[in-house]
Amino acid sequence: MAIFAESAFLTHLLLDDVTTGYCYYLYPLYNKPLSVSSMMTTEFTGTGFFHYLIASFVSVFCIFVVILMALFALSQFGFEFSYRAEK
Repeated sequence: MAIFAESAFLTHLLLDDVTTGYCYYLYPLYNKPLSVSSMMTTEFTGTGFFHYLIASFVSVFCIFVVILMALFALSQFGFEFSYRAEK
């Protein structure tokens, strides 16, 4: 249940970040707004090749981890996405 709640929380934060531009991700530790979407939308011409690759990999990895967390939590609740051959 906690993993599903965490994935829902992260999805909510990422969607709020995309719509408003800034969120307080690290609130107790860092009290200033951060924007993940501005780091994900870097252009190749404005930055170097290495920075563009790192931003691309980090954004895809974050989305991938959130989706895997939700699927893992759902499989623990009994919602499985597996093929079962009927005999």
